[in-house]
Amino acid sequence: MEQDNMINQIVNFVQQHHESTASMAVYRRILGSYPGNSDPNTLSDLRDGLESAHPEEIESLYYIIS
Repeated sequence: MEQDNMINQIVNFVQQHHESTASMAVYRRILGSYPGNSDPNTLSDLRDGLESAHPEEIESLYYIIS
């Protein structure tokens, strides 16, 4: 699967299932902590972090949310 597609699916999952254990893991690995809310700024920061992450990190996060 293409990296951009994985990033979109990760962000969409986190937006829809903000309080899930998988979303918390994504936030902690990319942002360093769980922000406690899912506002547009937080999701933008998450997307930015994912876009600069190593491909292996994105792939592992994709499997966490799958």
